[in-house]
Amino acid sequence: MAYAVVMMSIATTYLTPNEVASICRVGVWQVWRWIAAGRIVAIRRPSGRYLIAREELVRLGLLNE
Repeated sequence: MAYAVVMMSIATTYLTPNEVASICRVGVWQVWRWIAAGRIVAIRRPSGRYLIAREELVRLGLLNE
């Protein structure tokens, strides 16, 4: 499976799925479901960790700029 990585600015802040769950006040499994469904765009690191750009939460209206 190939992963597409979108180039983002260097100043972008990335959050872990646990941090997103805490901000959105949902369980971490709900964040995983959002990623699997394509509702949140996540970047998969070579280490296997997923990171979500802070701008994704702003785009979805879950976080104010």
